Amino acid sequence: MDWTAPGDRLRSSVSEGSGRQVEDAIAGAFAQWEENARYDEGYIAWQFNARDVGGPVSVTQGRFETDGATVWDTLSSVTGWASVGLALGGLALSALIPPAAPAVTAMVWGSIFTGATASVVNLAQNYNEGYRDWRSNGLDVLSLVSLGAAGVWARGAKIALTGGQTAMRNAGMFGQLTADGWQGVIMADDLLDEWEAVNADPSLSPDERLDKLVQLARNAVLAGTLLSLSFKGTARDLKALKAGEFDPAHLKRLNDPKAHLTEADAQPVRQLKAGETEKTLTLQPHPEEPDALVREKVEPETVARDKAIQASIAAKQFRPKTFREAIERLLWRRQQIREKGFVEKYTDAEKTWLAEHGDVASEQIHVRLMPARYLKHRDTGEALGGMMGATFEGTTGKGAKYWSTTLDQIEDADTDPKLLCEKLGLEYNPDEEYVLILIDSRKAADMAGTASVAATFRHVSEFANRELPDTLPKTVTDEIMTPAFQEKYGRIHAEAMASRRMESETDVKNFVRYLESRGLEQREIDLLISRMQMHDKIGNNQYYTGNGLTLNRIAGSDSQYGAVETLNFERREINLKTFLEAEAIEILEIKPL
Repeated sequence: MDWTAPGDRLRSSVSEGSGRQVEDAIAGAFAQWEENARYDEGYIAWQFNARDVGGPVSVTQGRFETDGATVWDTLSSVTGWASVGLALGGLALSALIPPAAPAVTAMVWGSIFTGATASVVNLAQNYNEGYRDWRSNGLDVLSLVSLGAAGVWARGAKIALTGGQTAMRNAGMFGQLTADGWQGVIMADDLLDEWEAVNADPSLSPDERLDKLVQLARNAVLAGTLLSLSFKGTARDLKALKAGEFDPAHLKRLNDPKAHLTEADAQPVRQLKAGETEKTLTLQPHPEEPDALVREKVEPETVARDKAIQASIAAKQFRPKTFREAIERLLWRRQQIREKGFVEKYTDAEKTWLAEHGDVASEQIHVRLMPARYLKHRDTGEALGGMMGATFEGTTGKGAKYWSTTLDQIEDADTDPKLLCEKLGLEYNPDEEYVLILIDSRKAADMAGTASVAATFRHVSEFANRELPDTLPKTVTDEIMTPAFQEKYGRIHAEAMASRRMESETDVKNFVRYLESRGLEQREIDLLISRMQMHDKIGNNQYYTGNGLTLNRIAGSDSQYGAVETLNFERREINLKTFLEAEAIEILEIKPL
């Protein structure tokens, strides 16, 4: 199973299952999906057609809870922060006692171990999920190198020199201090560059950006702690140079990280004063040079598949620049349908790719299907006094609100109103007359200050939060704009319509009565009412999919989706006559085939 958005690790994964029976394999795949899901806190609802899986299946739908992290993500986070806590504890303790003291050493080693655990878990997950490039793993690899180097230095336990020092040893100690200083400057500069790069990257989701910034902060604390301990140890070494000197052979042995040391090896050569120690632990972090930005890697198979889809789309796309080109194309399509019948232009995979990665909204010729009666002004009856859609007043303006697609998306349905309605997920009324409005999106947007958003759960929710903050705040849309709630709304809405209690699709008053007759809890009733209010005011109806695509309702079609669509809001009130006179639209009277 490969779902949602390849390349977005929070909303995609590939899960596999195996078993002697088809049902066992499917159950295993969904179990793995649940274990590896990083979806935001809430739940994922799934459903599939039994006929598509090649065998008898008793369970074809279900759901599971999500908290935004896998089990391994949680382990990585806990061990990472434990590493930071131990490092800070060691640093604070070193201000009170020598850095080589057992308590400080234990905390440093604990920090190294937990930090390494976090990095290893991240690397293992990246490898298992196919993110094997340097950009995906650079921070964790460099963290391991840094922590590994610190571990080697800890084992070597640099010895403070005492007695008759030499100029060379003095130079070495001051050189160590200089190196540590430069290392701190370089490390700080790199971390700042990395921090700015992550903040500036438009491809990262808010959750991904937060994860990377937290990881950078954690690495900065660890590296800074180890660097501070290195300064402390080196400073003590310089001080010890004035007091005496160890036997060179003994010193060499103690500095060898591979040497097997006994208790006697740790004894100082000269008599110690009260509270004094000669064995000083000095840890120096490896200079971190994290990759400028960790980007997600898409599997080669996915890249190949996307290229094939793009090539297929490019071979079919038709993007007219003028109304004449569009009308000629529609006439040709009508003749083709008469001769060969209706044939889908794009596959579901191609439509999904266009919804996720395409630039459909930027196409010049858009189309709007609507009943012909809306051409007149609703109050005065003035010809062409109507607007492109229902009047909508939001916080940023007042004008028509409507849903549209492009000529490229619907040309395969020609101008047949029944086919067009079904392709756009609308109820077709055979007693209604329809018109198809061709829109020069650039001219119309300049005239009306039009704002257009993709028809996804997230973008439509953000539009509602911005324009109707009192009626549809984020706290409400977070609950009602999900696949599971949309499925519930569509099902209950259909049942309410079938009960014949509702006079229209957005008859809120009778919808409330129906819900109360069902004995639902008040909280659920309130959410369903909010969803109908959104249906009424914004237009995302009971067939809304939330993925930027309309639901395909064409009988006999194998496609689940109809067309890529956008939600449009004209911030200035402009009637159809004004648009027509400015040659921003063309109105076509359409008839069934």
